[in-house]
Amino acid sequence: MKLPLIRRQINLGLGLTLLLVIFNAALSYRNTLKVAQNERSVAKTHEVITTLEKTLSTLKDAETGQRGYLLVGDDRYLEPYKNAINTVNQQIAGLQQLTSDNPQQQQRIVDLKKSVDTKLIELEDTINIKRTQGQQSALQLVRTDRGKLIMDKIRRQIADMQLEENKLLQLRDAESKASIDSTLLSSFIANSVNILGIGIIYYLFRRDKIFRHQEQNKQNQLFSELQAERNRLETMMQQLPVGAAIADNEGKLILGNKQAEKILGHALVATESIDDYSGYQALHPDGRPYEAHEYPMVRALTTGECVVDEEFRYPQPDGSEKVVYISSTPVRESNKIIAAVATFYDVTQLKTTEAELRSSDEKFRQLAENIHEVFWIFDPRNGQLIYVSPAYERIWGRTIDSLQNNPMGWSEAIHPDDKQRHAELHRENIHRGTLNVEYRIIRPDGEVRWIQDRGFPVRNQEGEIYRVAGVAEDVTERKYKEAEIQLLNETLEQRVQERTLQLQEVNAEMEAFAYSISHDLRAPLRTMQGFAQALQEDYGDQLDEIAQEYIQYITEGAVQMDALIADLLSYSRLTRVQIELQQVDLNSVVTEALKQLGASIKEKHALITIDTLPLVMAHRPTLMQVITNLISNAIKFVEPATQPKVHIYAHEQQNSVYLWVEDNGIGIAPEHQERIFRVFERLHGAESYPGTGIGLAIVRKAVERMGGKVGVESQVNSGSRFWIELIKR
Repeated sequence: MKLPLIRRQINLGLGLTLLLVIFNAALSYRNTLKVAQNERSVAKTHEVITTLEKTLSTLKDAETGQRGYLLVGDDRYLEPYKNAINTVNQQIAGLQQLTSDNPQQQQRIVDLKKSVDTKLIELEDTINIKRTQGQQSALQLVRTDRGKLIMDKIRRQIADMQLEENKLLQLRDAESKASIDSTLLSSFIANSVNILGIGIIYYLFRRDKIFRHQEQNKQNQLFSELQAERNRLETMMQQLPVGAAIADNEGKLILGNKQAEKILGHALVATESIDDYSGYQALHPDGRPYEAHEYPMVRALTTGECVVDEEFRYPQPDGSEKVVYISSTPVRESNKIIAAVATFYDVTQLKTTEAELRSSDEKFRQLAENIHEVFWIFDPRNGQLIYVSPAYERIWGRTIDSLQNNPMGWSEAIHPDDKQRHAELHRENIHRGTLNVEYRIIRPDGEVRWIQDRGFPVRNQEGEIYRVAGVAEDVTERKYKEAEIQLLNETLEQRVQERTLQLQEVNAEMEAFAYSISHDLRAPLRTMQGFAQALQEDYGDQLDEIAQEYIQYITEGAVQMDALIADLLSYSRLTRVQIELQQVDLNSVVTEALKQLGASIKEKHALITIDTLPLVMAHRPTLMQVITNLISNAIKFVEPATQPKVHIYAHEQQNSVYLWVEDNGIGIAPEHQERIFRVFERLHGAESYPGTGIGLAIVRKAVERMGGKVGVESQVNSGSRFWIELIKR
């Protein structure tokens, strides 16, 4: 009976054990399901918290991209902003899905989405203002702190949601712990025997080992993700066009980029604490060195201050200084400052440009305020007069202040007879940026003044007309003179006829005078020459040597006087003769001149060289006289023992032909080169170089009558180069 009893007991024990095992298994299974459910809830809660943090980070990225674009103006900085628009909507949708079982959180997400949409609209508005109205207008909008208030609201909403999730997390952690405790308790009661206790211990040990392994894997994965995130952050920082640095809450430098080192001119100081910031050399705008606690990074870490575009000067290794704008903001976690970020960029060129613009504006103001004409600037897009110079008050007789209340007051002064014409021309031309119109104005004192108004376009970088600038000039005196000129022109024909008659009378008198000189002066000369020749022929053998010399003087004087009269007649004729320019071949004229001078050339053994010469517009007989005189002088004015060498050539220039006569003669001093072209101007005595002293005067007069000029290039004992300018065919 004991055996069956033992067996029964064993069986009972086994049954009870089995029942306990089954009960414990069932209870453990139920608790395990509950624990698993709690773990999923905990994981979901963690995911919600993480998504909320990512949503806030995405909005910060969008804000950072917007600020970078506002500061630099490069569309590349809008990439984080554009990516954030898509990402943040996905994140909001994810939050709605994760909290679908929590109506309170669902309502908060709806409110959060409204705030996020408002923030994105604010960012977009600021970017559009930057594009349309410029950086200053966008920055002015930023300074209103509207964006900051929206971000603060979003942070509060996210913080509320995180607080709710943390409460749920604590509740679910408590439930999970209660389930585990219940499982352990039931297992302990059901498995009171040693084997069951050992099994429980083994199970617990095994479970702990698994949990620790899983936790280690999670930590390793989290570390890898953090390291990858750090690498991405560092890569992004290195690609930023501005200097950037990140320090932890102790002031230790965590990250910095090459652009920061380029701006500062040296490597970033490897700070370990806040005191180490004294290693930088920044100066306040007034030249005072920064103390360690004054640096924006330190202020962000110690006081939580957000610094925006604080200006400082930084010495460079080459002795120069850069002007730098720095911004710094604290990074908080659970309302505790854990780090700070500083960004800075070089504005030296910007400051220089601003100074140049101020100088340019001052010069413009001085110019506009000191010119006698009215200088004005008009905006064709809105039809507004932007600027009018002080001369407006003097010419219009009205104050500039009156234009503030009535911008079109200037046009009200236009004479009634000119208003319609001016309005039509102004309307047709002002938007094209061109304007040139004359009109009358009536000043308040009743005086009528004539105005000439001219405008020209001012274009932007895209080539669009965005301003019209112009000058309104008081031309009243000119109009009066034009009226006088018109009156004079009406009587001009009569005066021309009267003057023509006077000139005809003078020419007739000159003809009579020339005839008188030719006949009355030359007749006695011929008589003198005839009697001197007869005296020499009939009584030459009875005269001594002195008498023969006197007769020679009389003959030579008569010949010279005859030549002088001939040259005077030629010079006089040049002022009266009608000259008609025709096509003339310089080659034939020079050839004919050489034939006329053949005896002199042969006598002097002169060497004449001629280049190929072009066609010109001239009066052939007059040109012949000019070239003959120039060649004759070139042969004449040489040292007695020197063979004359003359080179004749020409070169063309635009609408003119320059003919050169170059010799190897005695040359002309620079101070006499203008004098030789006057009548009766001689540099040498007639006994050395015979002549009348009129030849070059005839050359000048003749060339000027043909519409040209004459000149010489020469040095004493170095020859001369005479040139004449003629009209090119």
